[in-house]
Amino acid sequence: MTYLATDTLIDNWPDNIIRRKNIYKKLSIHLFIVAFAMLAIISGSEAFASADYLYVTNDGNNTVTRMNLDDTTLVVNLNLDGLLNNPKGIALDAAGGKMYIANSDSDNIIQANLDGTGGKNLGSLGNTLVTPWAIALDLTKGHMYVVSQKGGEGRVSRANLDGTQGQTLVENLNTLYTPTEAFNPMQIALDVAAGNMYIIVENGNVFRISLDGSNVTVFDSDNAAGGIALAGGKMYITHPNDALDSTNTNLRWVTQSNMDATTGKIDLLRDNFTLRIPYNITLDTDAGYMYVANNGNNTVTRANLLDGGEPKAFDMGGHLNKPFGVALLYYFYSPPPPVPEVINVTSTATSGTYSVGSVIEITIGFSYLVWVKGIPSLALNTGGPVPGHAYYSGGSGTKIITFQYTVAVGDDITKLDYWSQWALELNGGQMYSNEGVDVVLDLPVPGESGSLGNNTTLGILGTLYPLYRFYSPGLLKHLFTADENEKEYILANMADVWKLEDSPYSVFLPWQYNAAAQELKDTLMAVHRFYNAALQTHLYTVDTNETAHLNAGAAETGWGAEGPVFYVPVGNPEGAIPVYRFYNKNLKVHLFTVDENEKTHLIETAGDVWRFEDVAYYAYP
Repeated sequence: MTYLATDTLIDNWPDNIIRRKNIYKKLSIHLFIVAFAMLAIISGSEAFASADYLYVTNDGNNTVTRMNLDDTTLVVNLNLDGLLNNPKGIALDAAGGKMYIANSDSDNIIQANLDGTGGKNLGSLGNTLVTPWAIALDLTKGHMYVVSQKGGEGRVSRANLDGTQGQTLVENLNTLYTPTEAFNPMQIALDVAAGNMYIIVENGNVFRISLDGSNVTVFDSDNAAGGIALAGGKMYITHPNDALDSTNTNLRWVTQSNMDATTGKIDLLRDNFTLRIPYNITLDTDAGYMYVANNGNNTVTRANLLDGGEPKAFDMGGHLNKPFGVALLYYFYSPPPPVPEVINVTSTATSGTYSVGSVIEITIGFSYLVWVKGIPSLALNTGGPVPGHAYYSGGSGTKIITFQYTVAVGDDITKLDYWSQWALELNGGQMYSNEGVDVVLDLPVPGESGSLGNNTTLGILGTLYPLYRFYSPGLLKHLFTADENEKEYILANMADVWKLEDSPYSVFLPWQYNAAAQELKDTLMAVHRFYNAALQTHLYTVDTNETAHLNAGAAETGWGAEGPVFYVPVGNPEGAIPVYRFYNKNLKVHLFTVDENEKTHLIETAGDVWRFEDVAYYAYP
């Protein structure tokens, strides 16, 4: 499971709001933080978050109050080793187990453990802080963003989480807006996915700025503001003005709007009695709540995100004293990481029969992405007593893993399938998911749904037949045949003329070619035999032009076609050997041999008699 802690917005969040706190507690728990509406992007299995703690800064007594959301009576006050001095904004980092506080009256950032121990002064981020007021974290880059009031100017700083590499990104916010006005910044929220920060200042202006400090756009929310949070393509702004309107009603509420702070605006909690000088706001998008710090009555208001309904005020055990900043501590409840399983085995080859040397690509489909190390193999039932093996050839990092099998001599089966359910073998390698989980190697039962044999109709033909060579001492000629009947006839009736020498190589027979699919036929070529009665000799050729020429001139030359007598592979496939052809113009005969010694002897000692005509074709031993 991969977790990415960001302030990234989740589109259409209202459809995803589910009240499912306190379930799946037995699943593995990963601590996670959401501060200022920090949301999560999950890759892999579904996971969900549940906010369990609320942290609030108190600028009235220099503490941080923590409340358990499942039991609001469980409240503790944290003083961070006495380092706080008018604390304002707060942000949390679960992975590091830390909280970060903007310490406004000391011009520094205070870091502490989540239980309030281990307080540490990170300083002023390279002397860039002047009354720091708001803070947010980009945990994907390890950066903190801090906005200082700086006498009403508003300065934006960025630093590493340990306080180093501090730099000023924006020197004076108020010079970026016309007319220039001195209004203090109140809260900052990040949209990491879009590369933007949003800063709200007390007059209601919202500054959208790229995370590198460039590309500034200013929106006007029309009313005084105290806090901002983002979720689902919406922004939520608190309005703390306690002035009275014409109906003698206090003006304090929360607005929801589009990301320009003006369009799509909806008032929430308008004039609600629980609000009093509402400042910072944070969102629990999983449970569907907003939490607002009320600086004017020492409470935190919780209300529904959708409509502001069901408002409830918490005084957090009476510990709150001028609350300002708020942040939520989340736990992520995640199911175990997925285990990739085989769902389908098939082939990219078209249906048909394939011969020796043909390469058949077999693909195994998995339920999740699979990474491969080494050379796994797939044992195949190729018709023999032991399996053949297809070897891994590609697809690592995808759901489709590819293997290749080269048809070998002796293979002979009408429907190719793997050897068994356990035919996928690692051979010392690895196959695993994105999360490092080993795949399940079990395959669908051969011949059943999802198997290679069920998905394809692939035949392989690797059975070869011996070619016999006869020699006639009287005629000084050779005869070649792969026909067992012809061989036996010669031995029985013409043994005084023809002597069986050997079986120099193996070939395919015409009946195999005729029964094969076109894909197999394309890998073979015919050896045509002609007979000249006057010369009492045979001629063998794979040359289609030579065959056509002999057929066309048969009446004049005396060469009669005896048809294709055997077949050999096209080209020079792996495992094949060359068949050399010589010509004797005196005897008007050809000689064929695979014997390298015989070839060399003829060239070196009888080259004036036997002209070497190169390789006639290739065959199998």
